Amino acid sequence: DMIIPKGFNYNEIKSISNESREKFLSILPETIGQAQRINGIRPTDISILLVYLKRWFHVKRNKVI
Repeated sequence: DMIIPKGFNYNEIKSISNESREKFLSILPETIGQAQRINGIRPTDISILLVYLKRWFHVKRNKVI
C-alpha cells in the first residue's frame, strides 16, 4: 500500500474533483488504501492521486542536494 507523505498538498492536484480534495484535506489519509475507503471518493480521483504520488516520489528520489 503506497504511503501518502505527511503534509502532502492535495491542492496542487488540479484534476481531482473538489469533493474528493475536500475529503482528502479533512481526513488526511496516510495510505492509498485509506484514501480508497473514504466514502464518496471517485476511483478516477484515486488513479490521479496515484499518478501524482509516483511522480512526486520520483522527483524526491532523483533530487540532488
